[in-house]
Amino acid sequence: MLPIVLAAVSLFSAQTPNAETNPRITPEVLVVRSASPSVVYIEAAKPVLFFDPASTRGLGTRTQVTGGSGVVVEKSGYIVTNSHVIAGASAVHVQFGPQYDETVYDAEVLSDVPSEDLALLKIRGKQDFPVAKLGTSSDLMIGERVIVIGNPLRQNFSVSSGIISGLHRDLQIDADLKFPDLIQTDASINPGNSGGPVLNVLGEMIGMATVVNQQAENMGFAIPIDRIKEVLEDEMLAPTSARSYLGFELAGDTLEIGRITPKGPSDETGLWVGDKVLALNGERVANAKEFNLKRLPLRARVAIGLTIERKGRSFDVSVKGWNKTDGILYERAGFTADQTVIGSVVLLTVSHVCPEGPAAGLGLQPGDLIEALRVGEARPVFVSTPVSLAAWLSVLPAGTSIEIDVLRDDNHDRKFSQTDELYKGVLTLR
Repeated sequence: MLPIVLAAVSLFSAQTPNAETNPRITPEVLVVRSASPSVVYIEAAKPVLFFDPASTRGLGTRTQVTGGSGVVVEKSGYIVTNSHVIAGASAVHVQFGPQYDETVYDAEVLSDVPSEDLALLKIRGKQDFPVAKLGTSSDLMIGERVIVIGNPLRQNFSVSSGIISGLHRDLQIDADLKFPDLIQTDASINPGNSGGPVLNVLGEMIGMATVVNQQAENMGFAIPIDRIKEVLEDEMLAPTSARSYLGFELAGDTLEIGRITPKGPSDETGLWVGDKVLALNGERVANAKEFNLKRLPLRARVAIGLTIERKGRSFDVSVKGWNKTDGILYERAGFTADQTVIGSVVLLTVSHVCPEGPAAGLGLQPGDLIEALRVGEARPVFVSTPVSLAAWLSVLPAGTSIEIDVLRDDNHDRKFSQTDELYKGVLTLR
């Protein structure tokens, strides 16, 4: 009976349709087959306030689960999606098509850029994940055919197709969010498609589905892939986006250390300017982009291992990074801060001063209390937490001059005189 079985298998294989012999296997079918494994369904659990129907009194919060789409852009589990898909979420979960992987993954939001409506997620698995093939949006043509894959209206892993019906479209969503230079398509894009790929007939991702014009039929919009790449490299993968502050910067696109912050976490380990980074936690890195990608998930106060090359010799060092808030304050202003209560007033106290930073140049000292800050003629800013101060400083450009009011307990009586112990100065951000 064995020869009959083999013959049957051979006959079946010979009759299996393929793209060359079966006209039903169109370019669209091939695109879906090649690109679908890298597309994910995203569920975001968001707490929402609910009210008593008979009044405006809030009754509490409940969890609302919303859906969206995303695309894997790096084999170790980095996913790009829209910021609005995960905005305000207390938990984010990711699923691939069940025919590829039935696991439900917990996702961590690594970077979020609401002004660009882009976010970067990270999932972890024992295997490499399928990755989308990224194209370019610099040569798109009106009338060019495109395919959209996503999860519209919770109809998971649906496909639509159409053409590029317009380029360089600007769309104002609200007072704070404006999308410039979008791709317009007549391919169906509905709620849930957000974050999914828009692909050309070569299977290359040329955009990300993001919004639909509710007043128009067959008019959806996508963020061009070239803009997504720029935001990834300039903002999402920037050292300032990492949660663990290591206290050094690479020189341009190389793996050589170009600057070390004095008295920062890496300076304390004995790293030198000119040292070359070979590996992070035992994983080799090929370039600065790969290093910045791998450092994003690092957690503050957890020691990490760096393999360093110096003068032809390699060695390992352990660095325990600071939290992101301390890193921003130390990097931009040259000090770190803690929250303190004086009487009934909550203030920030300077805890550590960088010996070569703006704060040291101004003369700030550990123990100083920050009472108020202002830029130019603007109203004074009163901050009571390191996080709020770091958030305020992070949006100001380098070179900004900040007037700062500081209380210093000169006579050590734990009482602060607005007359004798109030100091004013100007700190220039770096």
